[in-house]
Amino acid sequence: MEWNTFDFEYDDEDQDEAKRSASRRLMPAPSLISRQRVRSCDVDSFGHVNNAVYLQYCEGARNDYMLERGLVFADFAKWNAGP
Repeated sequence: MEWNTFDFEYDDEDQDEAKRSASRRLMPAPSLISRQRVRSCDVDSFGHVNNAVYLQYCEGARNDYMLERGLVFADFAKWNAGP
C-alpha cells in the first residue's frame, strides 16, 4: 500500500497562529451544572429516556452555559461562528 504524503510550508506568522489556536483548544472549559427535569413524555413505558431527548438536554445545557456567560445567539452571528 502506498501512502500519500503532503509537505506544508509555514512562515512565522502561520506558526504563531497555529500555537494560539492550539492553546485555545487545550484550555480547560469552565464547569457548569445544568439541571434538566425529566418529564413523563421523555421516557417510554420501561422508564428509559428516549434517545432524541438527550440532544434536547444538551441543548438546554448549552443555553444555560450561554446565559451564564452573558452570550446570545446574535454574538455568534457577529463573530460569524456557531455556538
